[in-house]
Amino acid sequence: MLRNRIPDRAAAFGKPIYGVNLRESRYDLKPGQAALMQNCVLDGGVRKRPGTTRLNQVSLGAHPGRGGHRYYRNGGAERLIAYHNRISKLSDAGGETALTFEQTPDQDTYFRTWSITDSVYITNNIDPIRFYDGVVFTTLVGTNVPTGRMVTPYLDRLFCIQGDCVVYTDPRDATVWSPVDSAWSAIRPTIGAGGPTALHAHTATGDMNDPSAQLLIFQSGGVSSYMGSVLGDNVLDATAPPDFDAQLIPVEAAVGNESPHAICSVPGLGTFWFTTQKTVGFLPYGSKNAEVVSDQLFSYQGDVPGFNHCDTALLRDVSMAYHDRKLKVFFPVAGVTYQYWLDLVSKSRFPNRGWVWYGPMVGQSVRRVWTEDEAGDSGSLYGLEHVAANGLYAYNLAVQGVTTDTVGASTRSFTYTWHPYYKDFGAPTYLKHIPVIRVPGSGNMNAASLTIMDETTRQSTGGLVLKDADGNAFTTGVKYDTGVKYDTGVKYSLGYTSQQGYCYVISQTGDEPEFRRISVVVSNSSGPFVVEDIIPDANVVSRSR
Repeated sequence: MLRNRIPDRAAAFGKPIYGVNLRESRYDLKPGQAALMQNCVLDGGVRKRPGTTRLNQVSLGAHPGRGGHRYYRNGGAERLIAYHNRISKLSDAGGETALTFEQTPDQDTYFRTWSITDSVYITNNIDPIRFYDGVVFTTLVGTNVPTGRMVTPYLDRLFCIQGDCVVYTDPRDATVWSPVDSAWSAIRPTIGAGGPTALHAHTATGDMNDPSAQLLIFQSGGVSSYMGSVLGDNVLDATAPPDFDAQLIPVEAAVGNESPHAICSVPGLGTFWFTTQKTVGFLPYGSKNAEVVSDQLFSYQGDVPGFNHCDTALLRDVSMAYHDRKLKVFFPVAGVTYQYWLDLVSKSRFPNRGWVWYGPMVGQSVRRVWTEDEAGDSGSLYGLEHVAANGLYAYNLAVQGVTTDTVGASTRSFTYTWHPYYKDFGAPTYLKHIPVIRVPGSGNMNAASLTIMDETTRQSTGGLVLKDADGNAFTTGVKYDTGVKYDTGVKYSLGYTSQQGYCYVISQTGDEPEFRRISVVVSNSSGPFVVEDIIPDANVVSRSR
């Protein structure tokens, strides 16, 4: 070993196993934390997130998307979207078939499938409940049918928010509803101010008939749980039946919800939601107490929005989805949307690491997301364009092998940036020479750049590029073999090779800079990209500052 050279193991930054932390000062982060993981996740290495593709090639108009849903029924599945005054079907080829033009324009729209009737129910808080069975699209008629904000199946009933209460149906019958003035079959939560804002079935089995299931009733100021198995056979009766056992239990105050689109169940864990306090709440299965799991995403960084920057007036536009073993949260800030992803693989395999978040994911503004993961679907995540000026498009989000985003009619590259913690190399009071920084990884190394951030001077040296071991530029897309076509034209041996990138600091800066405590920011502007580690060749200078 060279004299005064810090061993590689001590010099390496290591992987960001604790994810991004926006609450702490960048200079106070610990090993394993990151100041920024823009458009990247830890999955083997620090990997660029998948890109997106466009479903419809022609805009559906300058309208924001209001709702989206995959309706699974016996014998088929259909993709439904809501915008302006329409409810439409959208095919895999992007073709639109309108089901109605009679919705009140530009209202938040909610879809729920009820397996008992094999139909999907559609609400927007203004128009009568509509339903669609794959053949007929019509208005729901019956007794006390509400004009509600949203419906949710629970046990063998449908529940619906109607004004300041929640009403529900007779067993297995969507046409008979409890009256809003009922003393027993109209539910009035009182944990927070205002009426109900959202409903969600909280069940570990996914079965609405699970006796341990709960119906979560959200208000702006809290959450209540409605539980019971005997809810009455006739909701029109003046009094409850003798064996009526339903009860309303307060779950948590101060963690309410404004967006039904921002509530999500995760198998084996519980229910997550975006709160009115701009945090992510979590209620584990089997627990009566909720917790906040997003404290590290309260951002004090002026250039990186956190959840606390979410537009207060647009809390109803926050969306959430469970996809690819991640909880993905989409929230609006100043006319566009940002995303943060919660790594649930890390939570399952390494629970002591706590809640690990990545992001922000930027480059595309998305709203009204939904998953398609039943009846032969491949577990895709879809969403609608958030910015009306871009035109209304439906996007397939997080498509493996795609490294660009579709934004309206355009296709754009997006930038990967990993900013790790500041490192003193075990010798905090000594200066170090760093002539070379090694970056093992794969993908488009020629599109990568490094920036050295010095804590002492608060200055940075950017625009540094990676070269190969001989000091030559990388070629675009170095791959295994030659990419021989196989059968139908799909190429094999096209995985990007593992490579060692070298940043020759002295030759690129014309100087021999000295540092005490540094962070090395790695960026990539196009193509696939993975970083395994950042390893400076650091040499201690025998004088301190």
